Amino acid sequence: MLRDDVFVTKDRTKFFDYIIPIVPVLDGTNSYDQFIRHLKQGNILEKFDSTFLQRLALYIDDMRVLKNVYNEFLVYIQDINVEGCLTDYISNQSDYLNIQNPDVAKIISQFCILGVKLKKIEIDTANKDLIVGVYENNLYELTFENIKLMIKSMYGEYDSYNIEHRNYTVIQGKSESPLAKYIAENINRYANEYLKNCNGYIEDSEDVAIKFINDENVLGDIQEKYVNVLKTVISDISVIQNKKLWNEMLDKRIIKKTVPNIIHYYTEYCCDSQLIKFINECDAGMDYSHIENEFGGEIARQFFDSVAVNNEIKTSRYQEILCNMGYGYDVYDTYDISDDKMEVLIKKDVIEMNNVGLEYIRNHYKKYTALYIDENIEAYLRIITSDNFSYEEALHILGMEIGDKEKIDLLGLTTEPISVVGKGYSSSLIKYILDNNFDEHDENELYQHFSEYEEVIQSSIYRVAKSRIANIIDNSTIVLDDNLLSKLLTMSKCSMDDKIQLWAKALPNLTEETCKKHFDELGFPELKGIFTKRNNYTKTYEDNSFIRDILYMLKKNTWIFDYYKKSDDEGYVVVKNPIKDKRY
Repeated sequence: MLRDDVFVTKDRTKFFDYIIPIVPVLDGTNSYDQFIRHLKQGNILEKFDSTFLQRLALYIDDMRVLKNVYNEFLVYIQDINVEGCLTDYISNQSDYLNIQNPDVAKIISQFCILGVKLKKIEIDTANKDLIVGVYENNLYELTFENIKLMIKSMYGEYDSYNIEHRNYTVIQGKSESPLAKYIAENINRYANEYLKNCNGYIEDSEDVAIKFINDENVLGDIQEKYVNVLKTVISDISVIQNKKLWNEMLDKRIIKKTVPNIIHYYTEYCCDSQLIKFINECDAGMDYSHIENEFGGEIARQFFDSVAVNNEIKTSRYQEILCNMGYGYDVYDTYDISDDKMEVLIKKDVIEMNNVGLEYIRNHYKKYTALYIDENIEAYLRIITSDNFSYEEALHILGMEIGDKEKIDLLGLTTEPISVVGKGYSSSLIKYILDNNFDEHDENELYQHFSEYEEVIQSSIYRVAKSRIANIIDNSTIVLDDNLLSKLLTMSKCSMDDKIQLWAKALPNLTEETCKKHFDELGFPELKGIFTKRNNYTKTYEDNSFIRDILYMLKKNTWIFDYYKKSDDEGYVVVKNPIKDKRY
């Protein structure tokens, strides 16, 4: 034997560094690991419950004792429990625990050595202490009946709803209990029992449901089955580690409808049919404006772009997302977006007004051109030139409530005729159009209702009429307002022949008074005598072509009966009433 004081501190350390690997040291801290090593070498580890081994190891601090226990077990197994016959017998006896005054520790120890797993327990007749031993050492099969029995007897939970539909939540309420640990080691076997006995739905608490789904030991198909019957809503989809489950969870409506959940899913699966369905089911009023702050500009913009070209999203949700996010397009080139979505894109200023945008709308969504202009009139007027001017669009703008200056500036790009009749345009705009864009289809209406217009418009109508005398004379459908006729007879520089024809055109609509007025305007005031009572049949009127034309038209329109010359040297005599004329 070596004395301790032989070594200085440094030498003592070196000595033990060499000697410890040679002499086996065993105590309560490492005996469990030694048990595991020996049992593995003997291929019998599966016959032992880990909890039993851990408890047994606490009492073994000598390697020789450990090896003796191991060897005795081998003999016991080989000589007594041939092919597991004893284990099977005990495991199948539901009343085996019905023992009076048992040696609980010894029975439980032997159960552990034999690897007994009771398939069924008659709880009403079983010894309570043995029940506790069986429970603490996991000496029963994980059937749902046994699980239910342990929950009732060890947890004091008797609510059948909680046991069937919130089973895992109940168990995790005592997460350090033998049952919870037993299930943790056999999670898939437990899950199958739970799923078979939950009657089609599970309502575990959210945190417990997440724990189960995220348990790395739970098989993928079991995770899917669990999700398929789960009714608990998960607040944050990103905590579910198996992202393959996300689609099913959205489909089962067990993901809370929030903007972050939408974006988490989008980053993984883009805007697929499941996400569209999820978005459509979301409540109105959700705020999408914080996506950029929470997920970054790149993801936010990608999501916005995906929504902006999607026809399947409800229009109300579509509008809400685009408006909240506030992005826009200087170039938008989707050609199959639906009409209701296009209306949103325009009304909410998502599509910028520029040459490219205007061309796009004109070519692919022509019926929305007017709306596009209405929502962007100032920008539209800035980009319009003679190169991209549209006559139809100009007509639309003339009816808008914007200043006449802007309208007139726009009309400066065209000489095409524009109708003013029945349009409700302002006087200054009508004047400009009549002076620069007169539409001949308005002619009759303007001439006939000349007196109803303001003076500034009358001036323009007169200028038009003055320039179109020949057309007025030739067009039998044109009717001249009497005041317009007066202006043409007195102010225009047209020939006397034209003036007489203008007068003759209006004759069917004149009265004696207006006719006499026009005789003055024509420069033949003497013809007014035709309508006086003192008119006698000896009065003559000068013989010239103008007088002849006037008298001819009067006779043609039955204003007079006839006219004739008394002699070649005298003028014309007018016959109004043939009865008073001796010649008739």
